[in-house]
Amino acid sequence: MIRSNSRSHWARRVKAKQAYSAAVYATTLNRKVLSVEAAATVGHDFESTPWERARVTFTWRACHLPDQANVVPNCKALLDILCMAPKSMQRNDTTYLGLIEDDKGVEAIGKVERVRHRADECVIVEVERVMEDDNG
Repeated sequence: MIRSNSRSHWARRVKAKQAYSAAVYATTLNRKVLSVEAAATVGHDFESTPWERARVTFTWRACHLPDQANVVPNCKALLDILCMAPKSMQRNDTTYLGLIEDDKGVEAIGKVERVRHRADECVIVEVERVMEDDNG
């Protein structure tokens, strides 16, 4: 329902995104992705300000591969969740991880990988900080 080509009612899409954001947050806590130990591993101090620029790679693992051009648009909700909450005063009950300042500073890359079993389907997200003097 939160894919880029969804034709469902906007209110259903908002509720789906809210539920998805809570699930992503819970998963990161359960797997200790946002722990201090993981922060040292990925090079992000989660106590500090969010990154201005980042490279985010979405690897879509599925039995039936989607068109690679659709990976990033279909991961838009997930990209939003990785960023800071919007500055608007509108309450939307979406949980944001706050790793990146804004999706304007994100270089998003989409990849696809075939897996044999439906149980192995997932989206792997890699977030890498891009420094101002990084040219490549």
